[in-house]
Amino acid sequence: MKPITGKYILLLLILLATVNLWAQEFVVKSPLRFLALGDSYTIGQSVAEEDRWPNQLAAALQLQGVAIEEVKIIAQTGWRTDNLWSMIAGLDPDPSYNLVSLLIGVNNQYQGVDIELYPSEFRQLLEKAIDLCSGQKESVFVVSIPDYGYTPFGASTREQISLEIDQYNNINKQISEDLGVKYFNITDISRQALEKPEYIATDNLHPSGEMYAKWVELILKSVRIDRSTSIEREFSEEPAMIVFPNPASNELNFRLPQNADKLELLNSLGKLIRQFEISPEKAFQLDVSDWSSGIYFFRVMEQGNLLASGKIIVK
Repeated sequence: MKPITGKYILLLLILLATVNLWAQEFVVKSPLRFLALGDSYTIGQSVAEEDRWPNQLAAALQLQGVAIEEVKIIAQTGWRTDNLWSMIAGLDPDPSYNLVSLLIGVNNQYQGVDIELYPSEFRQLLEKAIDLCSGQKESVFVVSIPDYGYTPFGASTREQISLEIDQYNNINKQISEDLGVKYFNITDISRQALEKPEYIATDNLHPSGEMYAKWVELILKSVRIDRSTSIEREFSEEPAMIVFPNPASNELNFRLPQNADKLELLNSLGKLIRQFEISPEKAFQLDVSDWSSGIYFFRVMEQGNLLASGKIIVK
């Protein structure tokens, strides 16, 4: 038996450190076929198409090397659970998506529909979402209903709106847990809009692209990308790319491909913030102690061509 070398010990420590994180993650596969089901919050009422949160999520995943095959949105402003179900039944989508999201219920609340109807209708929709994801629950997720009581539109009845939104979210969260589906609470983010008016779109009701970006940042923290060659790459004789520790709070270390000549760093919206020329030894250390906590991305280049990309979490 060959002795365990230092680099394999390092790889083992990295893998062990991610075990507990993976227990809280859901799986994104490449190439990605993403189906987003919902209402105005999913179709992105009052924001540009690229600012819709499903499109922002796909763009962020692409920065991490995920090939994007399709992003399909079945959603419309004003839809209740029954409207969404009727549209899905009419369209009869091909059940071959490998990522499916569901966000629905605000119009049940706003239009005064009996809340007793919501549990069965939401469960029916979530079970259909699982079917449309080829039964792969680990690649289905639910997004909580944002609280429009914290917008100028809903300010006059904020207390009542918040109470009812919480009731709806208690239901959809419990059903998500019952069915073993990942649940993201973005409602707390929506309630920051009083202090952050930039989180509200120009219609004074719906989220802005900036708020949607925060939703995406929360979702990305739980993503595990399934690449068929990832294990082989990590245990190869000369690993192509290692970033550790990740998440980081002080220093971030990069071991880069031998032919890399540039490292680019991007913020959570994919905007380039810094770039570095890579030295011949291909080892690079970055001080992140004064960075704002959150998600960042990196790209490793060779003469303008992409060699590797990924996600960095600063805590």
